Amino acid sequence: NPEDHYFVEATRAECFLVQGDIEKARLSLRGAIKFDPLNYAAHATTLKQFRLILKARGQDAYWLKEFTPPRAVHFAGHIWDSSLTPLTHAGDKLETALSDKIQAHDIGYGYGALAAGADIIIAEGLLNEGAQLHVILPCKSEDFIAQSVAPFGASWVTRYKDCLEGAASLTELEGEGGYLQSDMQLLAGRVAMGQAIIKSRHFDNHAAQALLWDRARAGSMTEEIARQWQYINLEHIILPLSGLPEKKSETSSGQSARHKSIAVKMIASTTGETMLFETLDAALQKAMEMTAEQRTTIALAFDLKGSDDRLARIFAQSPAGSILVTEAVAGCVMVSGTARAAVTFAGSLLNDGQPPLRCYTLSAV
Repeated sequence: NPEDHYFVEATRAECFLVQGDIEKARLSLRGAIKFDPLNYAAHATTLKQFRLILKARGQDAYWLKEFTPPRAVHFAGHIWDSSLTPLTHAGDKLETALSDKIQAHDIGYGYGALAAGADIIIAEGLLNEGAQLHVILPCKSEDFIAQSVAPFGASWVTRYKDCLEGAASLTELEGEGGYLQSDMQLLAGRVAMGQAIIKSRHFDNHAAQALLWDRARAGSMTEEIARQWQYINLEHIILPLSGLPEKKSETSSGQSARHKSIAVKMIASTTGETMLFETLDAALQKAMEMTAEQRTTIALAFDLKGSDDRLARIFAQSPAGSILVTEAVAGCVMVSGTARAAVTFAGSLLNDGQPPLRCYTLSAV
């Protein structure tokens, strides 16, 4: 099968590399990838091994760049009415400039929402370039359309549905009472950021954030999301916009709005009871302390609609002494400011009539 052929040729390439014949290693690796061109996980494993060999030999790994799997991005930007057709500052059509960016940065995966304006335009660009689209919404899809798509023009609704039809996955985060729409938007953004980082690390490359942004709206959600990405010191891919109408800041001071953290639920084997933490960092700190002191089995999930069921399902499958978390928690861990943990995909839990529940393990760094 294609994967067997890939590993035969990849092993041949590794033999040439160990012998010091870079050119034959390169040719064999090209041949391997031709057998199984979309098996990026296998390519990433091979490249990690090659980099270790080259590092041990004191040689440059620059030539491996052509074999690196496509990158993942978190995408976001401003909302605008369908009557507007903003251009980039360079004067090119927005869709053309976006296509050029996607190709230049070898983007193959996109994680974000589908609000009218920037979100949908980036999602369309990703799909047009053959990238895989993963949609993460702060609420149910029909509610999102009513809040962030339909008010800006009927054409956006059609484009939203087309993007959703082409998406590889859809995640809907439903909050319980007490959380503002902006709180849930920020959570969805953090989950999307984290999932882009997880995907890129799995493929042994670096995630980026793609923004359609005019940099002129202090206190906007786009500015807040850009600030958080900047904090974790990863690449920004920004298409600056012109032609958008001026919009007053969301806060009178011009500072980012203060958002309420989504609480986190935790079950630990030592007590069997559910504990509630106001912030993810507080929950992670407690979980790490408990697993360090004794072989405590722990499950974590955000306090969202249906969280009790998800938490119970995860806890029932948690290996002894491990920390198992939901996809949303795993994503937010990757952009957490204080609690550091290694995140590893553990698998999906299946349940009749429900979408698979993707789980991740956490371990101290």
